[in-house]
Amino acid sequence: MSARHLFVLVLCCPIAAHANLPAPDHLGPVLHAALQPPVQPAAEPAPEPNPTSQLPQPAAQPIPEPNPTVHPAPPSDSSAPVQPPAPVIRIERRPSNAPQPAPEPESAKRDNQDNDKPVNPAELHNPSLWHEPGNIASLDLFYGQGGKQGMPVPPFIFEAEDKHGTNPKFDVRDAAGKKWRVKLGEEVRPEVVASRLLWATGYYVNDDYVLTSADVLGIHLSRGGGEVKHGRVAEARFAR
Repeated sequence: MSARHLFVLVLCCPIAAHANLPAPDHLGPVLHAALQPPVQPAAEPAPEPNPTSQLPQPAAQPIPEPNPTVHPAPPSDSSAPVQPPAPVIRIERRPSNAPQPAPEPESAKRDNQDNDKPVNPAELHNPSLWHEPGNIASLDLFYGQGGKQGMPVPPFIFEAEDKHGTNPKFDVRDAAGKKWRVKLGEEVRPEVVASRLLWATGYYVNDDYVLTSADVLGIHLSRGGGEVKHGRVAEARFAR
C-alpha cells in the first residue's frame, strides 16, 4: 500500500468512527478508487523512421588512382646551375617541284681532289698498280698521259704552301679551275722523266708537266723565295 492509500484511510476513518455511522454511500467508490493502484499510462509507441525523410548523404568522392607516367617534380635546388634552353632547329622543306642543283661532274671532283692526302682504305675497290700499256711506240712521251690538251692553263692563282719535304712546293689553281701542285728545284725534270717512263710501261702515274716559266698571282713562300721573281717562277713542275 502506498502513502496515498494511507492518507485516504486516515482522512475518512476517523470521521466515520466519530459519528458512529457507516460511511456514506458516495464514499464507497471513492475509497475503492483510492485503494486501487494507480494506472500507469500506456507508453506511446516510438514513431517509425521514415526512409524518405532522411537527409541525403553526400556521395563519396572516388580516390584517384596513381598515374605511373606522372612523376613528382624533384625539389628545387637554388644552388643548382640553370640549364640553358635547348636550341631550336629549323628544317627547311623544299617543294618537290623545286629545281635541284646539278650534281658535280666527275671531272670537277678530280680537279678538286688532293692527291697528296692519304686514301681511305674503305674507298679502295680492286686496287691495281699496273695495266697493259698496249703499243708503247704510239704513246706521246713528251706530254705524257694527259696529252697536250691537259697542260695547265695560265694565269695561276696561289692558294697555299706545302712545307713538307726539302724543295719548295705550293698549290695553285689555273684559268680552267684545275688545282695543281707546283714544285721548284733541281728535282723537277728528273721526276717528270721518270713519270713518263713508268707510264709508258703500264704503271699509273700523275699528270706531270714542266713549265719553263709561269706567273703566279699572290704567291708568297717561306722558303725558296730566291726562285720567285716578281711573281714568276722558272723550271716548275706542275702535277695533279
